Amino acid sequence: MTNEIEKAITCLSIRDFTNYNLKDILFELIELIRDWAAAKNPTGEDPYLTGTMAVAFVRGLQGDDPHYWLTASLMKHFLANSNEDGRSGSSSNFDERLLHEYYSVPFRMGVIDGGSRAYMSAYNAYNGIPMAAQPILREMTMHEWGFDGIICTDAVRAH
Repeated sequence: MTNEIEKAITCLSIRDFTNYNLKDILFELIELIRDWAAAKNPTGEDPYLTGTMAVAFVRGLQGDDPHYWLTASLMKHFLANSNEDGRSGSSSNFDERLLHEYYSVPFRMGVIDGGSRAYMSAYNAYNGIPMAAQPILREMTMHEWGFDGIICTDAVRAH
């Protein structure tokens, strides 16, 4: 199924995106949800399935050329951005196990398996530290996963 999604996204990328000379594509693919009552645009609650879809979208959008991308995919929102009430000023608080086994899985798969070189930090804080200034951006994604791309904030939402 992953190859079919990659092919479909690649075709859409070539036909729709390159015709308009777009440089990057944003997609809200990595929104894990644990409370469906608060959901606006989540992908699902299964981190592996969401990660598998992220890998397919990243590969499909960027293409298979090792030197040139069709377009750059930007995964968003890293991390635990699933609360809708007060998201801009709230803190998602959880332990290391939930971080490594749930919330970070789709992003890790997008970076390591998909080759993503860009992601957007979430609005919320994680354990009291705003995601835009969270040390795990460097410690986890760069040091553990080998990420060497672009990390951006979501417009004026960084607090």
